[in-house]
Amino acid sequence: MGRKKHNWLPFEEARKIVLEDVKKYGINNFLKWCNYCKLHQKPNNIPSSPQIIYKNNGWNGFGNWLGTGNVRNGSVKKLNFEEAYIIVKDIVVKNNIKTNNEWSEFCKDENFPNDIPVDPSKFYKNKGWRGWGYWLGTFRKYYGKWEEWCSFKDALIIVRKEVVKYNIENCRDWQKYCISGKKPINIPAYPNIVYKNYGWISWMHWLNNKNSQSERKHDVNHGYLKKWFPDMAYIVGLWWADGYITSCEHGRYGFSITLHKNDKYLLEKILKKMHSDYNVYRSSGNCYAFMIQSREIYNRIIKIGGIPNKSHDIGFPKKIPKKYLPDFIRGHFDGDGCIYFAKHSNKYYCDIGSASKKFIDGLHNILESNNIHNVIYTRLTTPDNPFYSIRINPLNSLKLGSFMYQNIKKSGLKMIRKYKLFQLAKEIN
Repeated sequence: MGRKKHNWLPFEEARKIVLEDVKKYGINNFLKWCNYCKLHQKPNNIPSSPQIIYKNNGWNGFGNWLGTGNVRNGSVKKLNFEEAYIIVKDIVVKNNIKTNNEWSEFCKDENFPNDIPVDPSKFYKNKGWRGWGYWLGTFRKYYGKWEEWCSFKDALIIVRKEVVKYNIENCRDWQKYCISGKKPINIPAYPNIVYKNYGWISWMHWLNNKNSQSERKHDVNHGYLKKWFPDMAYIVGLWWADGYITSCEHGRYGFSITLHKNDKYLLEKILKKMHSDYNVYRSSGNCYAFMIQSREIYNRIIKIGGIPNKSHDIGFPKKIPKKYLPDFIRGHFDGDGCIYFAKHSNKYYCDIGSASKKFIDGLHNILESNNIHNVIYTRLTTPDNPFYSIRINPLNSLKLGSFMYQNIKKSGLKMIRKYKLFQLAKEIN
C-alpha cells in the first residue's frame, strides 16, 4: 500500500480557512501550527506541510500563511559568526542555556532572532564554528568574563602538569578529572574535538602516556552482534535511533548509545547482556550513555548498513531475518518513537521519526507489509533540514504494539514507560 493521496485545496482557499482557525486556536507560530496538525484539528484537504505543497503556488512563508506578518526565517540574511556570537552570549546567560538540546528548545520560541541560525554547527561550519561548548559558553565563564580555550600548545603544557599531579593515566581518569571540577576553565573537556585541526594527535600524546598497555582493558563480548537473535536485533534497532559509531587513525573504534536519564536502567541492562563491564556515564544535560571500544562491533554495524554521522543518510538495515524485525523495530521505537494520548479522540496514536528519508521509506514499507497502515509526514526543522514522521492511527497503533512485543518473552529488552502506554492503549483504543 502506497502513501495516501490528497486533493489539496488551492493556496488561497486553504489560507482563508487557515486564517479562521488561526484566530480560533491561537496559532501564532510554527510550533503551534505543528501541534494543531498533530491533534488532527486541521481539515483533511489542507496540508500539514504547506511550504512543500504550495512551494511554487503562492507560498510566501509561515508569517503570511498564519497572518502574523513575521518574515520567514529562511529569507533573513544571517549574521556572520563573530556578530552572532556576541548576541548569543547574552541569550544563553539570560535563558540559562547549557546544552545543544536546550538551545534547540529555545529556537522554538517565537522571540528567537531571525538573523541567528537555528543550527549554527552547520551554518558556520568552516566559517568560525568551534563547537557547542564555545557557542554556549560552557566551562568558560570566569570571573564574569568569557574566555576562549587555550591554544593547543599552551593547553598541553598545563595538562602535562595536571596529569602528574592527579595521576591521570587514561581516558576514564580524564573524564573523572573533568567532572571533579579540578580542570582549569580554559582547558576543554573534549580536546580531541576542540583541537581536531589545531594540533591534536591522540589521547596517549595528550596525557603523555607512552605505554599504550597502561589503559585498562574492559570486558565485552566483541562478537555479540555477529549473529541475529532477539536481543541483538533490539540493540541494533536502538542504536539505529540513538547511537553512533566512531573511529580514528590510532585504531580506536567506538560503539555508543545515548538515552534520557529516566532510561539509564536500559543502558545498564544492555551492557549486562553484552557481558561488558563498561560504565554508563552522564553525557550531557539529562542524558546518559555508554561507549564500548570494539573494532569487531564497529565493523559489524558497518556491514549491516550503519554509518558514522548517520542522521540524514542512513537507510534501513540490510538483510534482517523476518522473524527479528519486531525486535529491531521495538528497539528503534524505544529510541525515536512515541505513543501519545490525543484528547480530541480519547485514543492513543503512534509517531516514529527520523531525519533520514531512506530509513523512513524502508520502515514505511515494512510496516505496510505487516498490515500496519501508516502515513509519512514531512516538516522542516530548519529551511534546509526536513524531518520525517510516520503517523499511525489508534487501530494500527494496537497492531504495531502487538507486532513489536511478540518476542518479548525471548528478549526482555524494552523501555518500560512506552510498554506501559501500549498496555493502556489496549484498554482504551
